[in-house]
Amino acid sequence: MKVIDMVKKTHRRPLREYRLPRAEQPKEESGINFKEILSILAGSSGVFAALFWMGGRFFAMGYFQSLDIPLYMLTFTFGEYGEQYFGTLLLLPIVIGNFILANYFIVLKFVLILSALVVLIVLGKILIRSRFKIDRKAAGVPSPKTPNKVFWVFDVIVLLILTFYFAFFIGNWSGRDVVLAKSQEITFYTQESMGEIEFSQVSPNASTTYKYSGLRLLTKNSGKYYLYDDVNPDTCKPARIYIVDEEKMISVTLVPGSPFDIPSCSSFDIFTYFGN
Repeated sequence: MKVIDMVKKTHRRPLREYRLPRAEQPKEESGINFKEILSILAGSSGVFAALFWMGGRFFAMGYFQSLDIPLYMLTFTFGEYGEQYFGTLLLLPIVIGNFILANYFIVLKFVLILSALVVLIVLGKILIRSRFKIDRKAAGVPSPKTPNKVFWVFDVIVLLILTFYFAFFIGNWSGRDVVLAKSQEITFYTQESMGEIEFSQVSPNASTTYKYSGLRLLTKNSGKYYLYDDVNPDTCKPARIYIVDEEKMISVTLVPGSPFDIPSCSSFDIFTYFGN
């Protein structure tokens, strides 16, 4: 009996709880982590460079489409593409501001329509997120946070596409303006005939010299001059394009040219275009 009583007494004693020591959590660093910022910028620099290159390509496509020169015939550096796209981005707020000041009634209608679209998009996001929550709760799975990221990525892609289109439009307008109004007249001399280009004068010297005038300069690229002499009134592009190697030229003279008088292809100013 004494042994049984002793066992009962020992079982009545409360067991001591042994608590594991809490793991020390790392203290959150306050302030800006410059190393992380530099690493993010370094990692995203390639992405930004690719975007500026793509935007410059869109500008070049629009520009040389007006000049009627295939883009594959020309070569440009990575920086030249990025420079053109950066210039169009700087021009974008100026054009938008001019358009708003000149067409505030149209802008007001556009803002109302855009506001309605934004409301519809927000409602769509809410419905989609609520749908995600209902389906996940029914399956016992927590609701993910990916829909917000998807919408953000979609918005950024749409914005980039719009800026690329704007770069193409600015390039197309710039090329058209060069063809119709801002091209330079070129006069050059060679020691050999340029074939289909008509020369205006031959110097009777020991070495025959051909003079070519009455042409306009479209662009110069990779040691080649791209020239034209007239504008097609139907397409508003150069009627004929001549390519001359710089090595064959003895001397070159460039002077400002007068605008072409073609009513169907009148040159336009971009601010006037967006202002009307």
